[in-house]
Amino acid sequence: MAIVRLFSILAKWKGSLTLEFNAYSPSDSKHWFPNCYFGAPDEDKFECQPIQRAEPAHHIVVAPPDNALRRAFEIGGPLFGDELVPVQMVRKFILRRQCRRQFGAEMLLQILPKFPRLEEIIYEPWVLHFGPIQYIWDRGYNEMINRLPPNVKRVTVFEDFNESYLELLDLGRSDFRDHKPKRVRVACPILGLSFASRSREREHLSVAFMIDARHFFDACQPCWTWPKLQTLTLTSREMIKPDGRETNKLLQEVARVALNMSQLQTLTIWYGERKEACAFTYRRKDRTIYWQGNRDIVLESNTLEAWEKVAVKHSGMVLLVEKSLFAAGITSHGDAVHHLGLPHVVDKVSLQQIRAENTVSWL
Repeated sequence: MAIVRLFSILAKWKGSLTLEFNAYSPSDSKHWFPNCYFGAPDEDKFECQPIQRAEPAHHIVVAPPDNALRRAFEIGGPLFGDELVPVQMVRKFILRRQCRRQFGAEMLLQILPKFPRLEEIIYEPWVLHFGPIQYIWDRGYNEMINRLPPNVKRVTVFEDFNESYLELLDLGRSDFRDHKPKRVRVACPILGLSFASRSREREHLSVAFMIDARHFFDACQPCWTWPKLQTLTLTSREMIKPDGRETNKLLQEVARVALNMSQLQTLTIWYGERKEACAFTYRRKDRTIYWQGNRDIVLESNTLEAWEKVAVKHSGMVLLVEKSLFAAGITSHGDAVHHLGLPHVVDKVSLQQIRAENTVSWL
C-alpha cells in the first residue's frame, strides 16, 4: 500500500516537514464537476486558478443527479492495522477540503499517533451527504478529538459544505431520498464537550461548523482553566438569530469562561452562510470587543459588564466597544470568512476554492 511505503521512507528522513493527504479520481473533475477543485499533479498549491466555464450539458442548465453528487464524496478509507511505522519528522498534517473523499475518523486515528512530534493539524472534512449515519460519523469524530496527541499545539477544523448541493439533495430526487442530509448541519453536543475539554491542552483552536459554540461553553466547568490557550475561534448559529437575546446570552457565557483563559489573546464567535455573516471578537491587546457583519445587534448591559470583567482581569484596563457593519453580498460561508477577515479559520487556497465554487447554483 502506497501510504505504508511512504511512512517507511519518511521514517528514515531527518528534519521536519508538512504532510498533506489527498485522494481523488481523474474523472471527478469531468462531466458534472468541471467547476470544482479536486487537486491534480500540476496543481499550484499556492494560488487557486480561475474556474473555467463548464460544459453546458452538465452544468447550469442540468443539475447533477444525486448519485453523481454523492459519488464524489465516497465514504471510507484504507485501514492499516500495525503496518504504519512512526514518522518523527512530520510537524504539520493537512487534509484540505479539495479532498472530497470522506476519510473517517477510524483512518485518522491510525495515522495521527504515528507522528510523535506533530504540532499542528488542519482538517477540512465535508459535511456528510448521507444524513442517517451522521451520528455514527460524529461518534468517530468524538473519539478522534479525545485521542489527539498531547503535543499538538494548534488545531484547525473546518467542516465544509455547499448549499447548492444540499438544496439539490433536499429535493429527494433519487431512491435514497430518505438518506438526505439536514439542510443545516445539526451540531452534536457531545462534540462540543470534547472540544471544550481538550482545548485546555492547546494553544490555538478553531472549529467551524462541526460544533456549535453554545455546546462548547455550556460544557465548560467553573473549575476548568486554560493555561496555554491563546486564540479560540468557534461558530454558532446563535449569532444570526433575529432576536438578539439569545446572542447576548451566548456572549455572556463566553465571557464567564474567558475569565479562566489566562493567556487568551483573541476570541472570535462567528457564523456565515448565504446572505449571513456576523462575528464577535475580543482582543486582549486592544482591550476591545468588536461586532461586525451584515446585521446589527444591541449589546445588552449584562453583556458589556461581563466583558468589562474580562478586560480588567486580562489587561487591567477598561473595555472598548467597536462595531463595523457592511452591505457586501454574501453568496456563501466563504464570502463570510473573507468579509469578516477570518483567514485563519481555513486554508488560504481552500477559501479561494470555496468562494469560486459557491458562485454556481442550479435552483
